[in-house]
Amino acid sequence: MRKLDNILLLDGSKLATIEAFHEALSRGLHFPDYYGRNLDALYDCLTDYDGSPLTIHWTSIEDSLKLLGERTTSALLSVFKDAAARNPSLIFSTPDSN
Repeated sequence: MRKLDNILLLDGSKLATIEAFHEALSRGLHFPDYYGRNLDALYDCLTDYDGSPLTIHWTSIEDSLKLLGERTTSALLSVFKDAAARNPSLIFSTPDSN
């Protein structure tokens, strides 16, 4: 995970567990200490984000499918897409969406 000026890059090849994924997001986006590290909490934090426009770009999704499994990867993708649809300050992208 790297954070560049309002772009958070998530490298799926380096996030081997759902816990690592949540930790990277929590650190990269400065989620509050009470962040619950689950999909509902992730959605809440993403939709509550009200800072400068932010892009979350997830690469190596194929690796995420292998490491996290199809169900978890699909659930995460849904959360990101749904949150971006609801929050105009949030953009979610993957290599396929460019």
